[in-house]
Amino acid sequence: MTLELYQEVALTCDVPEYNLRAGDIATLVDFVSHPSNGEKGCVLEIFNAVGESLAVIAVPISILFGHESA
Repeated sequence: MTLELYQEVALTCDVPEYNLRAGDIATLVDFVSHPSNGEKGCVLEIFNAVGESLAVIAVPISILFGHESA
């Protein structure tokens, strides 16, 4: 599965610093390069159940369900 901007994605592991758990859903809003040529990242927007934005975070692409391995 290829990830595309503005699609919903699921986390494959917990992200405790943002109080997120594996299986939580977010919207993919951007792709970002690692500043030291490390793993590519994604910017995600997190919403609550009524659609209010809670946070915008950056995470490694490898923790998203459906990412393609290089």
